[in-house]
Amino acid sequence: MRDQLEKVTVTDPTHPLFRQEFVLATTTGSAVSGHAHVVYRGDVLLKLPIRATNLSPASPSLPTSRLSLEAIRDLIRLALQRETSPPAIIETPVAKQVENDAEPASETSLRATGEKP
Repeated sequence: MRDQLEKVTVTDPTHPLFRQEFVLATTTGSAVSGHAHVVYRGDVLLKLPIRATNLSPASPSLPTSRLSLEAIRDLIRLALQRETSPPAIIETPVAKQVENDAEPASETSLRATGEKP
């Protein structure tokens, strides 16, 4: 029997047992399509894909995103549209800005300039 029991950690963030550590019983198949049989709670063996564990060859770490590829493309398209189109100027009628109990906007603006209506 081995002095040190080999431990296996689930490293695939999409796997339900992500970050769980188990004692390795045996492996079958290759690192790409094989499985690791691990001890779960003393008397149960679980069959985990090797590619979901730290037994899998290390792949280059790529940045991850919560956005889908399609959402990223939409975001880029939107940003490019904003760069090429002139900024939208939203004009609100002055009458809408004045409260209901105030005088009409044209009279108010004339008084502000010192002219009479």
